[in-house]
Amino acid sequence: ITLAGITTDIIAGFPGETAEEFNNTLEFVRRHNFSRIHVFPYSDRPAVKASLMKGKTAEEIKKERVRLLIEEGKKKEAEFASRNNGIERKVLAEGRGKSGLYEGYTDNYIKVTFDGDGSVKGRLVPVVITGTDSSVARGEIIKESGRGRV
Repeated sequence: ITLAGITTDIIAGFPGETAEEFNNTLEFVRRHNFSRIHVFPYSDRPAVKASLMKGKTAEEIKKERVRLLIEEGKKKEAEFASRNNGIERKVLAEGRGKSGLYEGYTDNYIKVTFDGDGSVKGRLVPVVITGTDSSVARGEIIKESGRGRV
């Protein structure tokens, strides 16, 4: 089974963005099954035409819009990760996280934590998704003869 991860980047507070336009963006995000959303506030850049535009969005409004979009994005990540429960995915084992477990991303860009020994670091390993903690999935490495350590 392959569940494609569809991601998007969203700029909040672009000059001239109205409350109605922002709400349309938020509703669009809610209606679609994005697997991940990267949100950032608009900021002026020298020599970019947008920096000359009128209708700059106040910083406190940009911060609130970014917060709302990030909150919705975390829900979407968790939903996508949970739709992968029970599915075997290839995961690039990047290293141990703060929890002491290995962390990595699946071939469809889900962050997964799993137990493993030092031999898995830097390798693509088969992992079955067993659950989620927020937007991070939990998994178990699959050996040829079943679940367990590689």
